[in-house]
Amino acid sequence: MGGQVSALLATGSEETALMSRKQATIDATMNNIHRYIEDLHRHELIQEEPAELLKRIHTTSSLEDAAQDAELIVESVTENLDTKREVFQRLDRTAKPTTILASNTSSLPITRLAEKTNNPERVLGSHFIQPAHVVPLVEVVKGEKTSDGGIKRATEIWRSLGRITVTVNVDIPGLIVNRIQHAMIREAVYLVGTGVARVEDIDLAVSLGLGPRLSISGPLEQRDINGIDMHCSVAKHLWSKLSG
Repeated sequence: MGGQVSALLATGSEETALMSRKQATIDATMNNIHRYIEDLHRHELIQEEPAELLKRIHTTSSLEDAAQDAELIVESVTENLDTKREVFQRLDRTAKPTTILASNTSSLPITRLAEKTNNPERVLGSHFIQPAHVVPLVEVVKGEKTSDGGIKRATEIWRSLGRITVTVNVDIPGLIVNRIQHAMIREAVYLVGTGVARVEDIDLAVSLGLGPRLSISGPLEQRDINGIDMHCSVAKHLWSKLSG
């Protein structure tokens, strides 16, 4: 996902730095970025020539080199708390005081990632949905010490790049998207495990039943569209019987 975010950043910056410790990882990621940008251009989602965008990305194996002049840094290393905390400690020492430090974590608390830094007010979450260069949503996550100014600045940057942002005001595991997604997955697994329906039928029920509706309006808006009284009546009978 780091390559996908890098491709997005290159569309709106003078220079984007891609950093990894291993040259093999850098080479593989740059190959992927080339493909992402070519695909976006072919589908007319970006107007600039791919070669021009690729020129804006420079690669390095040095975190300090990548961070020293950055306005925004997006961490996308393995989903391990200790590893990410070490990265943020180093970034906090290296980056300019005004640099926003963002994590693409989907499950780890921003507050824990920031607690060993000297400037936790600038640490926040910027969680993308796979594939990050295509799906427009970014969850901007506020840790316990993240400043309102940091959230505002990160939101401005992502919106300037054509992203749609939602703000997560409480540093809760799973944020918005993954909490709702995993609640659905948990129920789907329960239905398979108890023999209610086949895997194929459950997937069809979601993709062809819920999918078209959810692409137009969210679950709370749908309560308004269909009527709160009706939904409350259904909920009284159903919610106590759900697998959670």
